[in-house]
Amino acid sequence: RALRALGVAAASGAGCAAAACDGRAGAQQRGISTTTPHSTHSDHFHVDVRSRLPTDSHFLHGLSWKDKGLEEYDTYLGISSIVAELKWGKSACGHPGIVHGGALAASFDDAFGALFFSRRMGNGFTARLEIDYKRPVPAGTPLRLVSEVDSIEGRKVWMKATLQNRSAPGEEPVVYARSRCLFIVARVPKPEELHAKQEDSPQR
Repeated sequence: RALRALGVAAASGAGCAAAACDGRAGAQQRGISTTTPHSTHSDHFHVDVRSRLPTDSHFLHGLSWKDKGLEEYDTYLGISSIVAELKWGKSACGHPGIVHGGALAASFDDAFGALFFSRRMGNGFTARLEIDYKRPVPAGTPLRLVSEVDSIEGRKVWMKATLQNRSAPGEEPVVYARSRCLFIVARVPKPEELHAKQEDSPQR
């Protein structure tokens, strides 16, 4: 019920505005760099993911940057969606000049994770990741990945996203891939379960 209520709040204008303001304040308290919204995303504020996570403790934000595979990655947090603008370089290729599908999968998974945790639903994990690859992505292509919550069913949070080029206003975007993801909200142990676990633990 609580998760459904969060989903309703995320879909309502007033609830979303409050959530976005609260999210920005929380980001600033945690030392995350926030700036004036990018002109392309007037209803989103920028989040510096590189300051959010140490570069040596996260695959996408550490290894990929060290290898210069991920040449660009900016995230914009909105009321009901997250927009990531990224660019994979030549060292992220499988076939010559074509970005490896695994790199794109990691991009989707990371965006879904950012979206999930921005909703403040507690801890959670990827349970299913579906990707429809529409066309190859040439290395160096400026990409835009837009993700949003699709539905919430108890502890199951379904999200969807589209990976496309950064088309100019009025132009039809080129869609490279679409994805759907299932996150499971980690179950919080009941007090009696914690008590039983303590009793079962070996005495020192």
